[in-house]
Amino acid sequence: MKNLFSVLILFYSVVLLGQVVPQKFSFQALVRDSNNTLLLNKKIGVRISVLYSSETGSSVFSEIHTSTTNPQGLVSISIGNGKIVSGDFSKIEWLKGRYFVKTEIDILGGTNYQLNQVSELISVPYALYALNSQKGSKGEQGDIGVQGPIGDIGPQGPQGISSQFKYFTSSIGDTLHLNNSEFVLIPNISYSNLKPIVTNGEIVKDIDGNTYKTVIIGEKQWFAENLKVTRYNDGRSIDHVSDQDQWSNLTKAAWCNYNNSDSLGLIYGKLYNGYCFGIDKVLNVCPVGWHVASTVDLELLGKFLGNTNTFLGVGGKLKETGNFHWHYPNNNASNILLFNALPGGMINSTGLFEGLTENGYFHVSYKAQFSSLSKFSSLRILSSESSDFLIYPYSKINMGASIRCVKD
Repeated sequence: MKNLFSVLILFYSVVLLGQVVPQKFSFQALVRDSNNTLLLNKKIGVRISVLYSSETGSSVFSEIHTSTTNPQGLVSISIGNGKIVSGDFSKIEWLKGRYFVKTEIDILGGTNYQLNQVSELISVPYALYALNSQKGSKGEQGDIGVQGPIGDIGPQGPQGISSQFKYFTSSIGDTLHLNNSEFVLIPNISYSNLKPIVTNGEIVKDIDGNTYKTVIIGEKQWFAENLKVTRYNDGRSIDHVSDQDQWSNLTKAAWCNYNNSDSLGLIYGKLYNGYCFGIDKVLNVCPVGWHVASTVDLELLGKFLGNTNTFLGVGGKLKETGNFHWHYPNNNASNILLFNALPGGMINSTGLFEGLTENGYFHVSYKAQFSSLSKFSSLRILSSESSDFLIYPYSKINMGASIRCVKD
């Protein structure tokens, strides 16, 4: 049967009862229908089976749940905490071999489970087995070895790159270190250390009345949220296009929400094609006194970070932390620049939505205007699986992506 939903194991967490085998662990799944549309706020029925040895192995434990997906299409359940169908979760011998989780879903909320997917439990339950393992006897301390000879002095390294950062020490002794123009925050660092570098800016309102937090990074003030406006700042409307075929053939400015969902638009902002700012620079989607982030703005951001050209390792400093909006693992996300980048996905040049919770795509305007024949626009991408902020190599002007505004 055709698979009508997708399951993403976002995390496992363990609930321990004293010093015994864990009685449950958490499970999350992203649920889509046959049209690849996320099922939002939808009551569904779920049957979970733990299979031994292989994807078609025998079931050692089975239970059923009734749950509801959240506004992002995620369903969260605790395996070991449902209505037991068969088996005893506490008696699963995790060390015995490989185990798999079979997920069956009834999208109507009943028990007619027609949709299934199997995922292997890679590491967590096996690590938990150590909770019951026996402690070995302490070995004898070995003799101290002789000190080795002092090595030769190495060659002098190249001159380091000058940095715009300063070195600060908080009142509790935490420090902000610089290393080849990159900075590392010691855990529990005082927020006061960031104030000379990055500060919150003013609250800005667009022509539709939406308000935005801003952040001052070096010499520039940026939106700390994705744009949500539906009109240019002179009051002229931007076309709202929700039809896939119509979007792929557009040659004028347009916007839409991801999956044409108003609720997702409120969270992740709207998706705009490059015509919204690319050809006619007289029209401006950003509030008066602001503009779409440009290559010049990115150059200044890179200079501020001491990494002008590559933007390697920069993405983690821009991404919102955690996995509430970002899919696991959200590599190296620290949001140290207070940019709050979200994975709003995109609508591609064929009119298909892709990348929500996994990637954030951001328009970047060129220094010069697009020619009327140009089909290409510049996009930058942030990914859950990367800490970089790189040029998206397949950029086209009719792709719909997020916009961040920068103060003139």
